[in-house]
Amino acid sequence: MALGQLAWLLPTKMPPLKTIAMPLTIIGIMFPQMNSRAWAMTAMWMLLATWIGSLVTEKVENSEWRKNLRDEADKMSRKGELEAEAEKEKKQKPKKEAGAKGSSKKKD
Repeated sequence: MALGQLAWLLPTKMPPLKTIAMPLTIIGIMFPQMNSRAWAMTAMWMLLATWIGSLVTEKVENSEWRKNLRDEADKMSRKGELEAEAEKEKKQKPKKEAGAKGSSKKKD
């Protein structure tokens, strides 16, 4: 097998430290209660699960479906922000007009 064929097995970036910290903490806590073989197997399975999880997460996050979903969410978010700004301006406009009308009255 060529290295190019195995490239899909490797994540493009390392998982964040918080992803690796929990399995390593559990392994460290369990160490005194295990023999070396059981500890090594536990470490191997936990790190394997972390690796497979990062591969699956990366593939889903980079899928066409997820990219489209992310784009739609960004559009809706911007639309909501623009509507909120327009609503805020509408509320402030009557206050400014009322203030301008009240100041133009003559006092007798």
